Amino acid sequence: MNSLVLEAPTPGKLLILYIASQERSLGALLAQENEVKKQQALYYQSRTLIEAELNYTPIEKMCLALLYAIKQLRHYFEAYTIKLIYRANPVKFVMTRPVLLGGLAI
Repeated sequence: MNSLVLEAPTPGKLLILYIASQERSLGALLAQENEVKKQQALYYQSRTLIEAELNYTPIEKMCLALLYAIKQLRHYFEAYTIKLIYRANPVKFVMTRPVLLGGLAI
């Protein structure tokens, strides 16, 4: 018998958020380790970028992916500890800059 693709989260356990951005799309995957230490998908989301977002730098697209995930998964962020995993250094670059300019400045 096949197991379900998406599972419900186990209360009290760490969640893992993977974010990714591509040239024309972005996405996020929320996962959690099960009892046999295998990661199980809980929630997946993706969307295509609108015309204005296509001009964003890779750093801006990664930040957009994180903001999109936070907005969509807010209820998980309020109830669980979440570990963020991404496959690029743009977010690390932004987090270590003392002053941000342009679209990344808030």
